Amino acid sequence: MIDIIISILLYCVFGLLGIHVFSKIKEINRIFTKQQNIIYLVIFFFIFGMYLAQKNPSLHSSSLVFQIAFSVGNLIAVFAGSSIAAFFANKSKFKINKNLYLSLFGSISCGTILLFIAF
Repeated sequence: MIDIIISILLYCVFGLLGIHVFSKIKEINRIFTKQQNIIYLVIFFFIFGMYLAQKNPSLHSSSLVFQIAFSVGNLIAVFAGSSIAAFFANKSKFKINKNLYLSLFGSISCGTILLFIAF
C-alpha cells in the first residue's frame, strides 16, 4: 500500500514539474495542450507499460493479463498524480484545462524515463 502512495506522490511531483517547466516552452505548450495529443501519449505509455511488464522477471510476466494489469496500474497512478498536481495548480479547483494536460505530459514523460531506468 505504501508503494502505491509513493508512486502517486512521485507522479504528482512530476506533474507539478511538467506544469511549471513545460508551460514556459512554447512548442511543448502548443503541441501538448491539445486533448488529441495527450490521448496519443497515454496510448504510448500503456504500450510501454506492457513492454516493461514483459521484462519483469516474475512468474506471471509472460501472461497478457499481467501485462495489461501492470500497464493499467501505472496509468491509474499517473492520472491520480497528475490530477492532484493540476488541482493544486488551479488553486484547489479541478478543471480539465491546459494545466491538466501539461501535468499529464510531465508525469508520463518523467515516469517513462524513470521506468526505463528502473527496468
